[in-house]
Amino acid sequence: MSRSGENHLSVISDPWQALYLFRGARPDVVPDLLTRTGVETLPLTSSFRWRTDEQRDLASTLRQGRGVVLPTDPTAQPDVVLALWWKDLWDLGPSVLPLAFGSFKGGYEEAAATLLLNHVTRNIFDLDATYLADALASLDVQDLTTPQRLEPELQGVVDVLTSGAAGAVNSAYSQLVTTVGTVSRRALRPAHAAHTKRLAQLQERLTFAGRPTPGLTTHQAKGGEWDVVGVRLRDSERQTLAGGLSSSEDTHRKIYVACTRAHTRTVEIPPVPAAAPARRRPRKAPSRRQAND
Repeated sequence: MSRSGENHLSVISDPWQALYLFRGARPDVVPDLLTRTGVETLPLTSSFRWRTDEQRDLASTLRQGRGVVLPTDPTAQPDVVLALWWKDLWDLGPSVLPLAFGSFKGGYEEAAATLLLNHVTRNIFDLDATYLADALASLDVQDLTTPQRLEPELQGVVDVLTSGAAGAVNSAYSQLVTTVGTVSRRALRPAHAAHTKRLAQLQERLTFAGRPTPGLTTHQAKGGEWDVVGVRLRDSERQTLAGGLSSSEDTHRKIYVACTRAHTRTVEIPPVPAAAPARRRPRKAPSRRQAND
């Protein structure tokens, strides 16, 4: 507070990074607020994040609303892969391990799988699963040290998943239900494809020959910085990027944030080609007698 009794407040903001409309944010009213209150604005024209001309030019081009086509480089080794949707990260195959199965819906089976995912991400990346706190709340687990205390039991579930035995996913799910039952009174439903799918997704990553890359959505990555960032785009998002972005559009801002997390380089990660359907052997034409039967 100044001697005259006036408050002095400095606010740093960027309209390109307003991502929280789903929480009730209203970035569209900020310009009018600044005008009505007479707030002095000073534009920031440089950033310490960019360490290469390539990344600096990318950010500048995006803010100018000019179209961009991200490079695809099979030799690039991104530190993280970003997407607007969790599903798109899981669809990239076992080389990417997302930090959540999806936006948390509150189901007990989802919460149990999140505890197991957290055990895996802690061991591989030293990072918590994104919705760990929500999972504990859903299971009515008050002790926040529970994930650490359950490590031996959760590792046992991982060992079953990676055993290669027939029915490993269902066996691992049953063992996970038992493990969660030692700390929660929530009743998990029996094994079903809808509940075991998450464990099957984890199994693919755990049996991957290399070290998977962490995957995050744009919302979770906001404020983060990495040297090399991979971005997974849907066809519509790629077209939007090529046509030029606008800070007034929510989806455009999400794409901008994804493309500006890197210090040195941003590359697009193409989707994994869908497996070709198995060719069916043509049916033998029935004999004339069979056709008349």
